[in-house]
Amino acid sequence: TANLDHLKLDDGETFQLTHPFKDEEETSSSSFFFFNSAPEPIKFKFKQKHLAFNPHLFFRVIQDVNSYPLFISNMPACHADPASKYESQTSAHIVKGGFLAPTRIGFNAISFDYTSKVTYCHPTLPVNLAARRRSLLWKVTTVSEGGSRIFTSLTSEWVIRADPNSIERNCCIVDY
Repeated sequence: TANLDHLKLDDGETFQLTHPFKDEEETSSSSFFFFNSAPEPIKFKFKQKHLAFNPHLFFRVIQDVNSYPLFISNMPACHADPASKYESQTSAHIVKGGFLAPTRIGFNAISFDYTSKVTYCHPTLPVNLAARRRSLLWKVTTVSEGGSRIFTSLTSEWVIRADPNSIERNCCIVDY
């Protein structure tokens, strides 16, 4: 039995999402740890998951930072700053955009505030998964630097692709 959540995005779109990482064996395409003296970054495992989700809907969940406090227990506040939001179609098939996301992490009386610069790209809509499944790519990158007592720099990246080996159209490969 999987836990189910109903997520509502900023534009009012609602869909059901199972918790894809719960009770699943992790696969690691590369595993490396570097422990350096500050301020060099510490790199963590790079993971890859094959999920039974539509790639664009999974991208929308990752991109929708306003909903993070609903399913990330130690993140009481996070939102996309509407004044910083931009988006443009950079080619016939690609849309790129970004925004600033003020965030608070912590619990009880201990919390930390920082601002992330979020950038993303996705195929133009509508997406034809059958015709272009091998060339489609969704990406969300978050960079947070300075302004926090717990880290000097934090970068995360999610890359979502349509699963080319899946007969079903609603399967994706997620690298994070």
